[in-house]
Amino acid sequence: MKKGLTVIEVLISFSVALILVMSLYAIIYGNLKIKDINQYYIDVNNIIVFLSTEIQNNPSLYIEYNSSNNTFSYTTQANEKLMGKLSLYNYTIGGKKDFNIELQPIKSIPNIQNVLEVGISVIWKFERKTHNTKSTIILSTYEIIQEIPINLPPHSDIN
Repeated sequence: MKKGLTVIEVLISFSVALILVMSLYAIIYGNLKIKDINQYYIDVNNIIVFLSTEIQNNPSLYIEYNSSNNTFSYTTQANEKLMGKLSLYNYTIGGKKDFNIELQPIKSIPNIQNVLEVGISVIWKFERKTHNTKSTIILSTYEIIQEIPINLPPHSDIN
């Protein structure tokens, strides 16, 4: 009868134990990383939903109609107003306010009249990498044009 373990049995047991410990560490550490990035994406999605709703509900605050050349453009302070609203409602990404938004050029959709395509980008950082998440909003031009005041002549019968 032998007493104790041989060197090979000790090495095999140690290797199996080491592999199990490393696997457990990888599972726990990997799940923590996935949870972190998921929270970042949830925060970015919340910001995009808020911005989309804000622009759709108040288009004249952010988009103006240029009647001289029949085009639409952003107001001069559209980006600052949107960032101010995000700050007012304390939106963060991963608990930090180190993100920025960019408004993409306004496009008209071909073959469809009175509809605009407005793009929003949220630029944010995660683990020293910069990410750019984009979204598109479809807006009706009627809401923007209806809110433009009509300039009547000074002595008009129409009030």
